[in-house]
Amino acid sequence: SFMPVRDRLLLLLATLMIAMDATLSSVGTSLAIRDLMDAAAQKDAPGLLRSAICIGSVFLLRSGFGPSGFYLMYLASEGASLGLRKKMAVTILYATASYLDTHQSGETVSSMVNDIEAAKQGFADLYILAANMYMIMVGLAAMLVWSWPVATLILAVAGICYASGAAFSVPMKNASKVYQELLARVTES
Repeated sequence: SFMPVRDRLLLLLATLMIAMDATLSSVGTSLAIRDLMDAAAQKDAPGLLRSAICIGSVFLLRSGFGPSGFYLMYLASEGASLGLRKKMAVTILYATASYLDTHQSGETVSSMVNDIEAAKQGFADLYILAANMYMIMVGLAAMLVWSWPVATLILAVAGICYASGAAFSVPMKNASKVYQELLARVTES
């Protein structure tokens, strides 16, 4: 594997930190705001102060977990990118003479850089998508507990959004392929 153990551990830690941020976002904020509303309705000054401190603590923790998680994810993706570059460089160094005779060095290097950048971007996008899905699931579970009609409405809207996203993803992938081919032609000449 091209991803060293250090980068795998960084990725695991990043995922845990982003999951904590998502949990605090969905559950912690909802509970703190509910307590604040209850304290305000009862005109409970100590309850208002306690709720305000709780909300401040949630946002303080989120400001640490979220950015730190994404930074660790960045470090893991850079480490994976470096590992992939090393593996590709070794493969090119041990390539057969016939391969080197039929392919220009610029073409090989350009292909290597484009492939690595595409892999790095895909890696980051995949984990951001996974973190977002976790946030959605935790939020949905919280909403099902506190307000199932709203959760049902959100599920219906999410289904429509998913269907429209799936419908547009094929043309976007085709456009991306055309763009990649155009870039490959430009870098070859």
